Amino acid sequence: MGIKHVLTGVPKEKLPATEWNKDHEITSNVETAYDMGVIIGGTDEQTTANTDLYLCSNRYTRLGQKKTITNKAVKKLTFNLKKGGSPTGDVNYTIRKSSDNSIILEETLCNASELTISWIEYELTFPTMIMLNEEVLISVEFSGTPADNCVFAKCNYGDVKPDEMLSHVYGGERTDDPAWDMYYKLEYANQRFAREFY
Repeated sequence: MGIKHVLTGVPKEKLPATEWNKDHEITSNVETAYDMGVIIGGTDEQTTANTDLYLCSNRYTRLGQKKTITNKAVKKLTFNLKKGGSPTGDVNYTIRKSSDNSIILEETLCNASELTISWIEYELTFPTMIMLNEEVLISVEFSGTPADNCVFAKCNYGDVKPDEMLSHVYGGERTDDPAWDMYYKLEYANQRFAREFY
């Protein structure tokens, strides 16, 4: 018996149902059998923080981290947030292409009014997962109300992760600042792979 071909980097959810059996991790038919394996997605984070920045309609409208993600799909994204005053409007978590700022994934966390006045790690699970293999911007975005009614996000002044940096949008213009890092947590999706035998 030899290996006919190998399918790698395929999330479990994307595999055809006939090729996946969660109880036995193997299926077969008359012609082929699929040996199912798993690659644990893992986590990544930057949780050093000594200050904060705030999002509002007339200041920062996007705060995040520029980083490279290699052959992984983001399942969960977390930022450490709180509100100031009485902000309203959607707080969105996004993953964008660093090359052109285009959106890869976007999901609403909540209305800013629902945030607390104390620091909390707000975790969002993306309903759709896309394999990433590029430099991206993982961000929290808010532009609903002016400065007295804002969303605060924890960050660090001082480089913590040398190959990453804070990225922000102020006045409609993006700046990447290697002297800063955003506070964030990432959880990657497990990936299933199938080896087809003959």
